[in-house]
Amino acid sequence: MQMVYAQNNATVSRFAVVVSTRVDKRATVRNRIKRLVRESIHHLLPIIAVGWDVIVFARQDLSNRKQQDVEIAIKKLFERARLIAPLNPKGSSVPLSGTDTALCAAPSIKIRVKLSVDAA
Repeated sequence: MQMVYAQNNATVSRFAVVVSTRVDKRATVRNRIKRLVRESIHHLLPIIAVGWDVIVFARQDLSNRKQQDVEIAIKKLFERARLIAPLNPKGSSVPLSGTDTALCAAPSIKIRVKLSVDAA
């Protein structure tokens, strides 16, 4: 998976999911992948920093994966982008506030983050 993000100077973060026909020609499969990624983002919303525009590109067929597996991959992707704090030893994340710009990418710069999902 890949992700491109930029700061949007708003009080909310916005998300888009893109699945190319290269992943699968069937719209039903592509829509299932989008639903899996959107549901994973929905579960992570409380710990995701606000004020970002995020586009997630699914480059692999994730339709045969469990939602929990996709959520772990999305969480790792957001951690690498520093849009959520990494897990502490107790297993919980500390959310970033809008003022923690030292932990976030520079505003108005688009950054591409790649994460490969292991084959199941």
